Amino acid sequence: MKNRIYLTYFFILLVATAFAQPPAASTRLRSPFRAYNNTQYTSHTELFAEYRPLLLNSPNRFTAHLTMTGETFKPYTDAEVKLTLTIGGQTAWQQTLKQPTAPGTYRFPVQSAIAGTGQITIELKTTTFTEKFVVKNVTVYTDTAAAITAQKTMPTEPEGLIPFTKERSWVETFVTAIVGKSMTIPAAAVLTSDNIHYVWVQYDPEHFRKQTVTTIAGGDSQVKIKAGLRIGDRIITVGADKVKTP
Repeated sequence: MKNRIYLTYFFILLVATAFAQPPAASTRLRSPFRAYNNTQYTSHTELFAEYRPLLLNSPNRFTAHLTMTGETFKPYTDAEVKLTLTIGGQTAWQQTLKQPTAPGTYRFPVQSAIAGTGQITIELKTTTFTEKFVVKNVTVYTDTAAAITAQKTMPTEPEGLIPFTKERSWVETFVTAIVGKSMTIPAAAVLTSDNIHYVWVQYDPEHFRKQTVTTIAGGDSQVKIKAGLRIGDRIITVGADKVKTP
């Protein structure tokens, strides 16, 4: 009899313990929004801005990846960055970050009390120079439904894009450059697979596409492109071998 009582007690204890366990963490819901991005260059800096639609009276993350351009790409680590959202001539939101959240990455919790379309100005200040970038046509939507409706008109991204994150490009030896009128590019930019020459063309600073090219010998360190690229294409000129297809 005692054994039966003990077994019954043990069973009740097991059931109670099971119900006392916290529920498994629910899977995080994916955002209904696609991200917008904006890329700008100066002689000193590359800006790669990423953000999802901004909603009225709601904090929305706006990320500015800021890279020092030159012989290699390196993240800014000690620059001061100010973001200003302007709508209809009014300052809807403003914040200054004295240092990045992570090297090269400045994250702003933009929260506007004004709906409408305006622009975001990003001012970068270092010990030696200042720069300004303007991201135009930034909209603050009244609600989620309005933002989703607007996103239906967004063009779809082309297929075949290969990701290569900013964080990785800051660690690797990595440079991009624009193809000029001479159509001459560094020989190191051209890779070969199965006797086919190709380069990596930039879609945005974190996505590239593989582009087959036809080359003409142009010297020890330069080659001339006969076909496959256009003037104004931005390609990886240093570190192209670091990008790998999935």
